[in-house]
Amino acid sequence: MDRMSPQARSRVMSSIGTRGTSPELELRRALRAAGARLAVFVDGCFWHSCPSCGRLPSSRLRYWIPKLAANLRRDRRDGDRLRRAGWSVMRIREHDIAADPGRCAGRILRRLHSRARQPVSSHR
Repeated sequence: MDRMSPQARSRVMSSIGTRGTSPELELRRALRAAGARLAVFVDGCFWHSCPSCGRLPSSRLRYWIPKLAANLRRDRRDGDRLRRAGWSVMRIREHDIAADPGRCAGRILRRLHSRARQPVSSHR
């Protein structure tokens, strides 16, 4: 059972930074400087309903189930838009980074190298 009032819970949840964290911004600057058209999403296991370790909260399911489903729809929509615009899209799970950040970095580098070898299509 949630011990906070809905208002207090809302304040706490809204204070959690979801975008533009320092590591994300640093990575984005480096990729942009390299001319990479690679979008890397780091998906938190809870917020993006990880099938292996994402869990539903025990309370307020009428709120959380639609909220998390909307997050997945947004993930698909955003990825589709980027791909149509010529970007390569990667999604990396929070638990993968926690287990082996070097392996995740290797995946990104391999994708960057494979993109660099592909001919650039012209959009006229």
